This record gives sequence, structure tokens and C-alpha cells, in this order.
Amino acid sequence: MLPKLSVNMTISLDGKISTNASPAQFASAADELRRLELRSKADVLLADCRYFEADPTRLTVPISILGGKAQPLRCVFSSCKDW
Repeated sequence: MLPKLSVNMTISLDGKISTNASPAQFASAADELRRLELRSKADVLLADCRYFEADPTRLTVPISILGGKAQPLRCVFSSCKDW
């Protein structure tokens, strides 16, 4: 059986997925809830080093959405020289 991969991204009209300082904050409340629901079903969350450094707490799921399940593992991939 092949592993299942899901990708969820939010993109602005100008094609940006983040700013230089932090992950983008342009998603609606409904988008944010959907993102958290998708994460609650994941076993592992994958992010690049810049996203993780900007806000490591965004790679978690609120307990109220998890429904008793453990937090997904966080896996950070990097081409950053400091990692």
C-alpha cells in the first residue's frame, strides 16, 4: 500500500504563500478551521525550516479539534545553512 500525501496551501491573489517575516495571515476563519481539521487527521506535518522558525506553534492542532488523538509529528526539512 502506498503512503497517502495531502497538501494544503493558502495563496494570495499575487501568488504569495508567505511573507519574509512569518507565515502569511490572509486566510479566512473558515480556511483556518479547515486547515486545523486536515492537520488533525495527519500523522506527520511537514514544513520547511523558515516556516518552522517563524512560528513553531503553528505546527500544532488545538486539543479541542484533535478529539483525543495525539499531536501529529512535526518534520522540518531544510536547505537553510543554519540547520
